[in-house]
Amino acid sequence: MAAVFAGHPSRTVRIGVKHLVRALLLNWNFVPRSSFFIVPLAAAGAVALAAIGCTALYTAPTAFVPTTSQFNTALVPIGGSVISTFTLSATTTVGVTLVSVISSVTGNVLQPTMNLVLGTPMGAATCKPVAGKTVTPALAAQIQQSLGAGAYCVQVFDQGLVEPGIVSVRINMSSTAPTNNPTPFNTDIFSSTLGAQGSATHQLALFYNGTATLTLVSAGAAATIGVGFGAWDGQVCRLNAAATTAVTGNPLFAVPVDPGNYCIRAFDMGQLTAPILFTIDTVHP
Repeated sequence: MAAVFAGHPSRTVRIGVKHLVRALLLNWNFVPRSSFFIVPLAAAGAVALAAIGCTALYTAPTAFVPTTSQFNTALVPIGGSVISTFTLSATTTVGVTLVSVISSVTGNVLQPTMNLVLGTPMGAATCKPVAGKTVTPALAAQIQQSLGAGAYCVQVFDQGLVEPGIVSVRINMSSTAPTNNPTPFNTDIFSSTLGAQGSATHQLALFYNGTATLTLVSAGAAATIGVGFGAWDGQVCRLNAAATTAVTGNPLFAVPVDPGNYCIRAFDMGQLTAPILFTIDTVHP
């Protein structure tokens, strides 16, 4: 079985699923396990990446967030750590978040405890702490600090992995602290088709921090499907949470979020024999 990526209408790329799964968990390109790239979110929607599956769909956003984010993704062994760096040219409000940990063995979303450190680099293997916190994966800044121009680093130390994890850290950089909106009033409607062994991915832009709530509104004739929510890094949906669910009318997730680009992924759990229509509503700040 191969997954099909539709980019340019005249070009279709087929990649073996076993290799594709691992590549997508790390990043779009087949590169070494530790990588980082800077994503100006205002331009992130230019990349249309299909999600994993024999049938896959991607829906680009209709609005973009004028915030710059750097994502750092690497494989962290049990008891290990990873360091990434970034540079500021002027005083900047920086928000650091451990957004996602995915098992490199099963591909499942994990929620391990980890130590997150923001600091200054002291050689290639040392990050001198400026601030630190014990965290689990989240979508709102776990460390937020105003920093002057210079070189900085982020280090993640494993404290709770039971298997190696693909760890994604987001570094949001803006001239001011994000604006809080405690009363979500915007609704994003994700309606699409989901095929057998397939998936569909949707990107949405959030301008404020607050809480985003996802609800599976419909899914064919009472089908059970997988639904995930995460941060869009410009190429891949870095899942923070996932659930297997049928339509219940109850929210699947209520997740604190910061301004940025986010993504929803619906996927077949092996129960579909024919395509279904589904709708997921997201109420967000």
